[in-house]
Amino acid sequence: MAVSVERVEAFMAVVRELAAVLRAEVDHVRAMRLDGVRALQEPKARLGAIYAEGHAELAADAPGLRSLPPAVTAGLRIALAELKDVVQENARRLAAARAVNERLMRTLAGAAAGSARPTVYARDGRTADPERAARGFNLPVACNRLA
Repeated sequence: MAVSVERVEAFMAVVRELAAVLRAEVDHVRAMRLDGVRALQEPKARLGAIYAEGHAELAADAPGLRSLPPAVTAGLRIALAELKDVVQENARRLAAARAVNERLMRTLAGAAAGSARPTVYARDGRTADPERAARGFNLPVACNRLA
């Protein structure tokens, strides 16, 4: 199928729409609105598939692209450069959000693991390190719940 001005313009419209969805996703990630991010996944996937198909078709007909008017090819280059910038920003924001999430999960896991350690008390009634207390002199503690 020969490359036409109409096909390139339709492809540029998809590129612009995909860039708009990615910008919206960046805004949602920045504002920590996960429902907004989730809502954009379907249109992002759909537009990404259309973009990949259109890009493959245009790349397969490079000579046809060179025969288009310079204004059309310049517009295509600009749209693709803008999409590249938006994709890079999106990737940075998502990586940052993922890193924050991983740090939070490690902190929570560490806190949960730490709370599983038994509480050991020293002779003076203060809490003590269980490993250190195990090496020292220990007395069992009994509680009289009836008193």
